[in-house]
Amino acid sequence: RLPVLEVVSLAPLLADAIVRLHEGRSLSPLFRVHEESDPTLPRPL
Repeated sequence: RLPVLEVVSLAPLLADAIVRLHEGRSLSPLFRVHEESDPTLPRPL
């Protein structure tokens, strides 16, 4: 393993996306959380 590489689990995000799709809810909130946590990401037009 590389010492500068951090392994993170996507399982919680995927589980939330599956539940939201099953319930007919929007996936947009999942992306908003990510955008707010990283202000260096470009904003959508």
